[in-house]
Amino acid sequence: MIATVATNPEAIASIPGEPRLWAAMVVASLGMFFTLVSAFGILRMPDLYTRMQAAAKAGTLGVALMVLSVAVYYNQLSYTMLALVIILFTFMTAPIASHLIGRAAYFIGVEKWSGHTRDDLAGCYDPSSHELRNDPAHDELKPNEDAGCTDEDEHQPQAAGTS
Repeated sequence: MIATVATNPEAIASIPGEPRLWAAMVVASLGMFFTLVSAFGILRMPDLYTRMQAAAKAGTLGVALMVLSVAVYYNQLSYTMLALVIILFTFMTAPIASHLIGRAAYFIGVEKWSGHTRDDLAGCYDPSSHELRNDPAHDELKPNEDAGCTDEDEHQPQAAGTS
């Protein structure tokens, strides 16, 4: 069989599952590419926050594509359903875990890269009570404005005619 395939290209098309094999290899290669991009991002990014972004986004997509390649290759309902459950679980948990790690790092004071130009949580976190204040006045900030949070009394509307 192997000698026939090696000498006769038409014999490749007659092998059951060959197109699935190529499709699975392409999807797995894409998954490996995104996983490699994630690894380079972790190594090259300057601080914890940007490293987490690289790991969460590219890594999640890479894992999902590799699991999807297994479903493409085996082409059975049980494998496909299992792959979809794994992908759904990964898409639900990786961003949440990354967010929680980033939030904990911010609250304990992990230093940010000097190139960061905006800190939306500056002044919003109370370290003694561990509460995060929400300031609706800063929901429509322009990209380069400083967010900062203030107390609620400062946002009371002023009477007409006063400045």
